[in-house]
Amino acid sequence: MSKPKPLKPLAPHLAPMADALAAAEQAARQQVSDAAAEAEAKRKAEQEQAELEDDARAIKDAFKRGGMKLALAMGRSCKTSWTADQVEDLIYPPEPPAPAGGGDDGGLPPSMPQPDEGDEPPKWKLKKNPVKKLPKDCPVIPLGIDGEVCFYLTPNGQFLPLDSHAAEGLRKLFAPDLSWLWNNFPKFKENTGEQTNWDAAKASDSLIQACGKRGPFDPSEKLRGQGAWRLPNGELVLHCGDRIFDGAAWQKPGYLLDHVYPGAPALPKPFTWSDDEPEAKAEKRRFFAELDALLTILDSWNWAAEFEQNVDTGERVNFHGTKHKISSLLVLGWICSALVGGALDWRPMIWLTGEAASGKSTLQKLVAAILGLRLVTSSDATAAGIYQSVGYSSRAAGIDEAEADPNSQKMKGMVELVRQSSSGGNILRGSNDPKKWRGFTARSSFLLSSIVIPPLFGQDLTRITILPLAPLPKGSQKPKIDQARWAAFGTMLLRRLVDNWYRWEATLESYAIALGELGHDGRGGEQLGGLLAMADMVRFDEIVSDDIALCCVPFDKRNQPKDETTSQQFLNWLITKTVVAFRGGNQMTIGALVAGAAGLVELSSEGATPYSYATHLHAHGVFVEGFKDQAWVTLPNQSAGLAHLLDGSPWGTKPGAALSGWQQAMQRLCTARGPDGQALGRKVNTRKLGIGRGWSLPAKIFLRMEEE
Repeated sequence: MSKPKPLKPLAPHLAPMADALAAAEQAARQQVSDAAAEAEAKRKAEQEQAELEDDARAIKDAFKRGGMKLALAMGRSCKTSWTADQVEDLIYPPEPPAPAGGGDDGGLPPSMPQPDEGDEPPKWKLKKNPVKKLPKDCPVIPLGIDGEVCFYLTPNGQFLPLDSHAAEGLRKLFAPDLSWLWNNFPKFKENTGEQTNWDAAKASDSLIQACGKRGPFDPSEKLRGQGAWRLPNGELVLHCGDRIFDGAAWQKPGYLLDHVYPGAPALPKPFTWSDDEPEAKAEKRRFFAELDALLTILDSWNWAAEFEQNVDTGERVNFHGTKHKISSLLVLGWICSALVGGALDWRPMIWLTGEAASGKSTLQKLVAAILGLRLVTSSDATAAGIYQSVGYSSRAAGIDEAEADPNSQKMKGMVELVRQSSSGGNILRGSNDPKKWRGFTARSSFLLSSIVIPPLFGQDLTRITILPLAPLPKGSQKPKIDQARWAAFGTMLLRRLVDNWYRWEATLESYAIALGELGHDGRGGEQLGGLLAMADMVRFDEIVSDDIALCCVPFDKRNQPKDETTSQQFLNWLITKTVVAFRGGNQMTIGALVAGAAGLVELSSEGATPYSYATHLHAHGVFVEGFKDQAWVTLPNQSAGLAHLLDGSPWGTKPGAALSGWQQAMQRLCTARGPDGQALGRKVNTRKLGIGRGWSLPAKIFLRMEEE
């Protein structure tokens, strides 16, 4: 076989053409390769985008099924692992950016440093949604903010103020749902993706922002604790600690219209009548039997109030429609008012008084057994201790042995608290701790008992019904108090009040009208009428006007002296004040000296004259001019002598004071109108005898000799 012939070299003039063809062929192959690479990159990018979209849909679906915890877990399990921030931005899309040029700095951070020439400018990355909105499933309820303090309801519904949102405080706030913080504010290790904790800073930002959006919150106005309350439409609200009855149904603690009802220890709920009609009737018969038994036990106390006996015959007065004592029914009325005290415009108070061993403490124990945790009890309480125990609730208070020192500041504070509670006064107290409440509305009913009642003014006597107790007969046995029995009866009593609440206003008005016709003023209709109306609410099913009028007969005041005003009490104080008169150290009352100076009595002192009496009164700031029916008594507005006489009384003054207590009393007495329509006294302004400005009354009126 012959060998192939070797190729002949190209001719020199054809070599450039060959090189050109080879380069064109190489370029064509490279173009095909680049197009294929570009197509592959585009395919991969589209595939990655599709995978990201699939991942996003899966993460959103996971969030819908299991919340943020499942969404984060789904993000970590994706082929391209999602960070926590990426998942948050997906679930909570950031707000659209502000239009460019809206600020002087072009939208850059104000503290951004300007790069030096030749340096690469720093890269700023602003988080578009730095504060996450609290999810709807947050177990904590933000209430609002007041200065440094934010207010919340915990997962258990308890009220909690926070001035520090450090991690430890947030743990207490979210207990027992701490896992919610782990699920919604997670922190991960960057290298492993493992969750290590929760982000306290982000959680506090979200909570504080939520409180800020709620706006100002005043606990003294908005909080309603355990007890009874009333809605604007008159419906009765029962706060039983763990559940709230809104007049129609039970609900969890929280918001009810404009007020917050925080969670608290559970109180017994009202008794529930059976759905079976015969059984329900039997339960109601049992209730009335227990009610009669309670009144019978109360009758065993030796009540000694004036209205218990007929003044003419000395026999015990029979209360209309019942065999029981009047005081027993008033105590029943107080127990009922204590159960719903916060829902009343006026809370009637009772003060039991009597010698030792008259049964005061035993009666307090019986009442406590019926009311249970709805009553704050103490035998050595202070006003501060009571309002700190009661707080924002409307629970009642039973204070036994109240008078350790009837004239002490402690007792004055207690009487003041009773006065405020009757009409729902605001109690304000300062505190250096911003988390502690600084005030609340007092709405507690008070049952007090003592051997001696402290000095009370007219304004206090109109708020308190005093029930005196005589010593029990020898051999009397204390009633045995079955705690379980009377606690069960208390729930039935509360149910009876709930069922009849619709007629409360009409019942109270009927008693107030009946008492008004018997000489009682409006306050008497609220105080005494409130006790009688409350007893009526549980004893009867409807209002019987004729019976109400007869029930009020024992309280007829038409033939009794009218209650004295504080100004009349001032005159009593002053004219009975004794001073050393003349020589020898003999003492005489201011009233006796005034009567002698005015010539209204014969002078008993040898050598004494009306002038000497009048002169002696000048040192005490009392000036008498005229004689007998024309005599007038003038008291200066400012007088060291009167200040000394009235020191320690409510009508005194202090050095440098521009307005004295006796000036106010005299002004009221002098401007009052007599039967002829004329003012009883007159205003004076004279330097005669050094009187200056003051008020003047006829001597007979000053001495209370001409009162109807």
